[in-house]
Amino acid sequence: MTALDAATGVVLRQTTLTVGGVPTCALSLAVAPRGRLLVGTVDGRVLEYG
Repeated sequence: MTALDAATGVVLRQTTLTVGGVPTCALSLAVAPRGRLLVGTVDGRVLEYG
């Protein structure tokens, strides 16, 4: 997760997750049909859970 200051764009908080042994950071989240969660990462991947 990345949290930005709305006025300045400064990164306030960034959480790293590990996928396939590679650390990455989520940029976007979306809920897909049938309750699946899609996570867009800073390295250009889209990960699917559920």
